[in-house]
Amino acid sequence: MRKILFLVILSLCLSHDTVWASETEKIQLNLKVCVEMALKRLPEGSSPVKVADTSLEVKEYYYRYLMNREMIDFVREVKDNFETSVEKAEERFDEEDTEISQSDILKLKLGFVGARKDLNQIEKGMARAKAALLDALGLPRNAPVEFPKKGLRMIKITMPSLDDSLEMAKKNNSTFSSAEIEKRVIDLQEKKENSTLLKEGRKYARGLMVVALANFDMGIGEGKDLFESLYIYNRSVRDYVKGVYEFNMAVAKLVQCLNGSITQ
Repeated sequence: MRKILFLVILSLCLSHDTVWASETEKIQLNLKVCVEMALKRLPEGSSPVKVADTSLEVKEYYYRYLMNREMIDFVREVKDNFETSVEKAEERFDEEDTEISQSDILKLKLGFVGARKDLNQIEKGMARAKAALLDALGLPRNAPVEFPKKGLRMIKITMPSLDDSLEMAKKNNSTFSSAEIEKRVIDLQEKKENSTLLKEGRKYARGLMVVALANFDMGIGEGKDLFESLYIYNRSVRDYVKGVYEFNMAVAKLVQCLNGSITQ
């Protein structure tokens, strides 16, 4: 019954003329569903290259949407912490706390404005990615779609060696050159190593932020230390989430080269 309902909703979506009366009928969009929907829109007899390119394009839109959605909560946390810190800093300054200067307050205000700008940029990036994905799927902008709640996660793969990759490409009649395959294998290895380092950096940055917030809340921390910790945390979190996105795209690009799967 659910399958029949999904097909009815999908057929209505593809007409591009649907006005949705209810938000309860959601189209569940995971990566597999998105790729399948996009490929079904291709003309019959499309070349393998066109199929592979379309699949990669859809993965890019999908992962980019999840990347921006993942960043939003973290950046909102930073924005809220900057806003609260400005209020506390001004209170301490009015009470003639010698550890708080006008410069500290201005730095925190600058951080607050920067976080608001970052949040606006991310929200618009998420909207653009969603619009591009819906276009690729042939869905109208008002289609009631729903993405996985778990968010952006690194794809679980068996890291392939160059020799294994070349062998798989040959077996699957890949049109990519050995040089291009080697480039993508190296790129995947780099993104994998980067993601490990970025995850570690995010953990340390959060610890630094928590300590700085606690000290400032107790009235023993300096404004400049809090500003630096929030700035570092904001940057490290965004770098990590972007690193996950880049790793997933590196996987997708290598899969395109090999004409085969390397996921677990």
